Amino acid sequence: MRRLSSRPLLTLAASIALLATPTLAACGGDDSSDSDAAPEEVSETFVTAIANGDGSTACGVMSQSLTDQLEADGDSCEDAVGALSDQIPDENRDQVGDATYEVSDQTDTTATVEATLPDGSQTINLEQEDGSWKVK
Repeated sequence: MRRLSSRPLLTLAASIALLATPTLAACGGDDSSDSDAAPEEVSETFVTAIANGDGSTACGVMSQSLTDQLEADGDSCEDAVGALSDQIPDENRDQVGDATYEVSDQTDTTATVEATLPDGSQTINLEQEDGSWKVK
């Protein structure tokens, strides 16, 4: 299995940690390219895409800076997400569907979303980029 560098990919690492817990819960999302998608919808899409190993969708809702961090080792964003997704136990992927996503703070250009699971919550930070919310 490919190992990623130890660059600070806190948002992505947090999503992996969220999904790696024994009681994974995350919802499925719609098309992430919709510029009208709310921050909680983008967060849901991001977490679900990672759980499903869907690098194209996950990368589509990432900010350019997060994408650049993932690609710094020379792999594509999609391949890097795939490598991280491979670390999630299969039994956790089977539990997708029970998480809730709620905006806890929002300005015109940034948002914070709390993904709540039965055993805790995880913060996902987003920013406006090219008219759409992106995970940063």
